[in-house]
Amino acid sequence: MTTTTIEKTAQAGAGDNPRVDAYAGPLWKGYRKLYGDAKFSYKDYFGAIDVIAALQLMPDEIPWLTIVPRHPEPKDTVLFLGCNALRTPNLVLATVDVLKALDIDFVTIGGPANCCSIVQSLHGDMHMAEKVSETSSDKISRYNPNNVVTICPNCNYTYEHVVSKTQDPPFEMVQFYEFLHGRIQDAPFEKPFEKRIGLHRHLGSSHHQDRHGEMCADILAAIPGVEVVELPSFEDLGPLCTHPASTDMTEERHDEIMDALFSAAAAEKCDMMAVIYHSCQRELGAQEHRAPVEVKSVYEIVAEAFGYHHEDKLKRFRKIGDVDAILKEVAPNMEAHRISPDAARAALAPLVG
Repeated sequence: MTTTTIEKTAQAGAGDNPRVDAYAGPLWKGYRKLYGDAKFSYKDYFGAIDVIAALQLMPDEIPWLTIVPRHPEPKDTVLFLGCNALRTPNLVLATVDVLKALDIDFVTIGGPANCCSIVQSLHGDMHMAEKVSETSSDKISRYNPNNVVTICPNCNYTYEHVVSKTQDPPFEMVQFYEFLHGRIQDAPFEKPFEKRIGLHRHLGSSHHQDRHGEMCADILAAIPGVEVVELPSFEDLGPLCTHPASTDMTEERHDEIMDALFSAAAAEKCDMMAVIYHSCQRELGAQEHRAPVEVKSVYEIVAEAFGYHHEDKLKRFRKIGDVDAILKEVAPNMEAHRISPDAARAALAPLVG
């Protein structure tokens, strides 16, 4: 593997830089493989995120702000999406529904212009990373929020382990499950949600996976009618179900794990497999052919228990598996967002190729 920018920076004696230290361990090896390539293009990477989101939502369906007013009205809670979560906008819509059902006064901020800075850090652009996180922190702070929550585990990690050590944001960013866990017992569910749900957990402590797993088990169990079943965990999947291309896992081992996981869910007669992170939803959602078990994020399950539903269009795109067929289906979105066929094709190809 070619030495990446961030590894060269560390080797050059910049190990006292908190950003280098935070992202230089074995955990981030896979991410550095993706982001450390000399040919990596911010324009292409972030542009594809915007396109993938737009192909799934019409302009009037987008619930997040990309431009934040200089002096907005204060909000109790800011839902900070970062950038990568926009690939699964159905999860964003579900989270927004949950906040509305809980009668939370909130605003949602997201998109490449509101990145946590992880991509820039992993690429070795430390000066740019500082600017990006400063800008995002400023936008969040304008709302003077009591709570700042995110559905992106990497945003949570970056703010806790990196931004807090190099800057002094006037807020603490927490994973949405931590926010929801203390409120779910009093949630106004109108009727039982009769589902047997297998919980797919992750192992480790880098992103507080153990704590998030316990919280998700409690959250699901608090929904009237839900029966929670524990499914096996696999260290090979890493902390966030990242794509096998970003790890040293072989395709054979990945298939073996997927077969074992879905077989366990089917053997337990689960209606759904609950996944914790948006990356898990992207990766496992495309594996439903292995067993008659529907993959849903915990965000979606809670929203559906409140009576809301949003189709996982990214899952459907991946199941279709043909870019030309998808382009025909999303033609109205392309026209509404003024997306060229070439841009749409380039964004879809890595997902369905």
